[in-house]
Amino acid sequence: MQAQATHDHTFLLCFDFDGTLAYPLHDPPFHPRTLEYLKALRYAGAAWVIISGRGIDNLLKGFAENGLFILPDFIIANEYEIYMPDGTGGWDHFGDWNRQVNRDQHQFRREHRRILADLQRWVETEARATMVEDEEGGWGAVAETVEEMDRICQKIALLQYQSPDLGYQRNGRHIRFSHSAYDKGRALSELQQLLEIKPDRTFTAGDNHNDLSMLNPGVARFRACPANAEEKIKKHLEQSAGYVAESDASLGMMEAMRYFFRANLDDLQVTSEGKDLVFGT
Repeated sequence: MQAQATHDHTFLLCFDFDGTLAYPLHDPPFHPRTLEYLKALRYAGAAWVIISGRGIDNLLKGFAENGLFILPDFIIANEYEIYMPDGTGGWDHFGDWNRQVNRDQHQFRREHRRILADLQRWVETEARATMVEDEEGGWGAVAETVEEMDRICQKIALLQYQSPDLGYQRNGRHIRFSHSAYDKGRALSELQQLLEIKPDRTFTAGDNHNDLSMLNPGVARFRACPANAEEKIKKHLEQSAGYVAESDASLGMMEAMRYFFRANLDDLQVTSEGKDLVFGT
């Protein structure tokens, strides 16, 4: 698999991966025609970006397992690390951003050991959930139900009064603790600055709580979610002039791309000359 950038980027086309593009309840989990849509929009100047909570290696493995045989132009992994192709089939850090983020995250973990330990004791004795530690020393939690995770998040909100930089990324029943300054939306804003592309030329799509930060109108003018998105995501988009698809995952994303960029997708016979991106709404 190789990333295939063809023109100078003038637009960002950004998707969460699991649940937004790849969906295990579908066969195939990623509809192959979606790649034709992405290819057409790339020829019109868009950079295709995947923004995921997975680590970079796990995400690349997921691409292969789900049939994404054309790689994106940029990847934001672990919620906030920015990568670009290194020209030899691998991926490299884009600018100095990742070094800054990792320094701040390591400092966050050191400074919050006590409060995370206290939270661990509370989770293990008062909640139907389990605290987990990742390979890099970060902490997270997995609840038995979504409702139980709601209750844990309420507990964290109380702790944030004394530790404002105590943040987390939530995906259903799972959360991962993080410095509150970093999330998908903040990382995407950094990528926009690096590429000199503004929010009014950015499309984002996601399905879960940790996608809310990049579904903000201040981050992207064009925003969408699939039909299988969490109700909180659908409500947010309905109230902020976003688009809620009628189909799940990649089928819904094709629907959203047609809604916003129909003029570029009416004819999928893409040529190397390309054409300018046309906004549908």
